[in-house]
Amino acid sequence: MKGFYDGRTRILIGIILLAYALLVVELLKKTVFSSSYYQRLSDSNAIRQIEISAPRGVFYDRNNELLTTNAESKRYTFLREYPYHELYAHVIGYVGLPSEKNLKDRTCPVKARSNELVGVYGLERIYECRLRGVPGVRYVMTNAQGEQQVELAVTQPKKGEDMYLTLDTRLQKAAAQALKGKQGAVLATNPTTGEVLAFYSSPAFDPQRIIHTLRAYGEYAADPQQPLFNRVVSGIYPPGSVVKPLYALGALEDGVIDERTIVEDTGVLEVGGTSFGNWYYLQYGKREGLVDVVKAIARSNDIFFYTLGIQGGEDKLVSWIKQFRYGKTDMDGFFAQTPSTLPDDAWKRERFGEQWYLGDTINLSIGQGYLLVSPTQVHSSVSLIASGGTWCPYRFEKGQKSDCTHQTINPQHLQLIRAGMRAACSTGGTGYPLFNYKVQGKSIGVACKTGTAESTTKIEDPHAWFTAFAPADSPSIVVTVLVEHGGEGSAVAAPIAKAVLDAYFTQ
Repeated sequence: MKGFYDGRTRILIGIILLAYALLVVELLKKTVFSSSYYQRLSDSNAIRQIEISAPRGVFYDRNNELLTTNAESKRYTFLREYPYHELYAHVIGYVGLPSEKNLKDRTCPVKARSNELVGVYGLERIYECRLRGVPGVRYVMTNAQGEQQVELAVTQPKKGEDMYLTLDTRLQKAAAQALKGKQGAVLATNPTTGEVLAFYSSPAFDPQRIIHTLRAYGEYAADPQQPLFNRVVSGIYPPGSVVKPLYALGALEDGVIDERTIVEDTGVLEVGGTSFGNWYYLQYGKREGLVDVVKAIARSNDIFFYTLGIQGGEDKLVSWIKQFRYGKTDMDGFFAQTPSTLPDDAWKRERFGEQWYLGDTINLSIGQGYLLVSPTQVHSSVSLIASGGTWCPYRFEKGQKSDCTHQTINPQHLQLIRAGMRAACSTGGTGYPLFNYKVQGKSIGVACKTGTAESTTKIEDPHAWFTAFAPADSPSIVVTVLVEHGGEGSAVAAPIAKAVLDAYFTQ
């Protein structure tokens, strides 16, 4: 009888164990393997979900130099840190608390949270969806008092994507140091790829201060030097003589001039009782004799371009520069840009209620008067010349494919323009800081154009411009510099460009 009961007992125990095992399996399916089950339980306060913050992706420069970091924060999901402070302020930008629009936005795969800092400006904003991480979750069982009892499961957070940029900290530092104490902009790119190597606006701001101190933004906004203003893309200025190669190229393409066209520099051009002098005559009392298109660019001869402007008229002058990216907003995918002013008779009548005069055309022919463009637009046009007519849109992400297009330009005409710009940075030209340019004992040919543009008030010092590409025969870098009210382009802007080129070519 004892063995009989022992057998029945064993069977009963087995049935109980099997039932228990099935119950455990079902429970596991509904718990460990089913977050929706936790969600339902959490709604009844049986299980609590605790979010685990996901680190934001960080930025690196082209040489894997870390440009941003994350720190722990009690107030936010993370705290962004900018170890270079002002250096990358206008390009990387900064983060801030999300707006109502950010919180409602469903563009990104992961929605923003109210205590999460999101990209507000610059590349932080542009790459927000990729930088934003996926938060994790802890599922914790609680008692009736809401106290945590047991951690049941954890979904680990996923860090946002790290971004590797085309920017070069060596060039960025060189630009910042050379522009120190000045108001201006530096842009450096590779014309064959569109990669942005340096992007600096001066003065700058410290994004770290904006994050940590609420009043910092207001202080920057009230600063008369406008450190929040991005001069690279938003500042517009008369281009002065840096526009002359484009006028010459447009006139060559239209057949208005050719390589045999000669203009005599008489020092002063008399038009309707008004005298318009060449800069060289006005400063030194000297004339430059017979001037062809190459010499006109090399010497920045105003008489040649006055004559060209009179021949073509304001409509032709504007159409020529529009062919070569003036009027474009080439950084639109990244930054808000101020539209350029490309004036003509209709524009002047609408703006001032006055007709267009011949004197307006003459001023326009040397990049003065009402013509206003940004450093980015000047840079784009010179990049087109440097690349032989190939336009590669600007890009900041390293490894991104270049989506270049080719513009048909007569190669002989391009060669004349490039020869003029090469001569401008050779003995006898206007870009004297780059004469006989060498780095570490190696000679490097530079093609350039200087510009000195009167401000609209004509009371303050003129704006200083300089734009160049190198090596002249096979360019891999274009540098454009603007210094607000800096003085002469050759004396003020050219040394800044040289500092950037030095950093680029130094191994």
